[in-house]
Amino acid sequence: MKPSYNRHRQYVLFRTCVRRNNHLNNWWIDQVVYRYGRQPFGDNVKFRIRMKTGKGYSLSLGQHLGSDRYYIRMYHDAPWDLKQWWFFNRRTRTIRPVTKRSHSITVYDGNNEWPRLSKYAILTRYRRKSNKPWYYQATYFSGRYNNIRNPSGFCLSMWANNARISGYAAWKLCTRSASMNWRLDRRGVRYPRYPLRDGRKFQIKSRLSKRRALIYYNRSGHQWYLRIQNNNPYNIKQWWVFDWRTKSIRAAGNRSLVVSIQLNGRNWKYYNYYGVVRKYRGEQIQKVRWFNGRLHNIRDLSNRCLNVQSNYDAHLRYVMWYKCKSNMKGSAW
Repeated sequence: MKPSYNRHRQYVLFRTCVRRNNHLNNWWIDQVVYRYGRQPFGDNVKFRIRMKTGKGYSLSLGQHLGSDRYYIRMYHDAPWDLKQWWFFNRRTRTIRPVTKRSHSITVYDGNNEWPRLSKYAILTRYRRKSNKPWYYQATYFSGRYNNIRNPSGFCLSMWANNARISGYAAWKLCTRSASMNWRLDRRGVRYPRYPLRDGRKFQIKSRLSKRRALIYYNRSGHQWYLRIQNNNPYNIKQWWVFDWRTKSIRAAGNRSLVVSIQLNGRNWKYYNYYGVVRKYRGEQIQKVRWFNGRLHNIRDLSNRCLNVQSNYDAHLRYVMWYKCKSNMKGSAW
């Protein structure tokens, strides 16, 4: 090879043998075929592919690219979203989505030649008789650096090593970068049994010093804000019922209203938004879980707790959805 030109598709020349630059004349015979890592789960066992560092974002089926191809993008972890679930197929050495079992994670070749420094990772229909079968193959390697590799020696990473919401997945040369570390999560959504049977009315009171009751108050459009109010058992707006079928907490006075998060775009993914009640529409953000224990809290599917604003015990204080913490007394009910 030409000196200092050790790169892909570099020309090979016959040169006079010299001791200087002898490393350019050394070759070795490799008889090892690509070694496929042992998949940690059996075929058809569902799991989510999550970042090992940072906020634990999950890979998800992205927007339609055209024909039978889809981008793979990064989103907040949402176990109820089937687009974030995957499974192994050992026979074809592929990783496939649950929602489109005929597709597999592959390389977006475009008009350029593979391999190169980085390529988009996409989903496309698996073609058994393809002339480039390594495009569709991917294996999970566990260890210190948990990564997903293909036979070309490239690892699944994030585009520009930027682990952000809606970021694109890409194939890059394997390094020790944290953006190539993934963990497989099989945990789904757990719904503990409600402490009371369906239809039985109750009050939800804060465990702060004044023991104020949860109430829906001051209407804003098609939703009502949640607040805490001085205890008044004669006010029907302070009474609630469980509904196990829909996994929701409903207002006893109007059972079409359920506890939810403030409806404003896609803010169900973030913290510090107002708690409201609004009409039930079968949405995932309207499913609520009740957890008993040292701190009885009310959580949604994104593991946010219903918390009194700033933990301040005052009459008609707002109630918000915030990240669950053991030292937040305002989230105990």
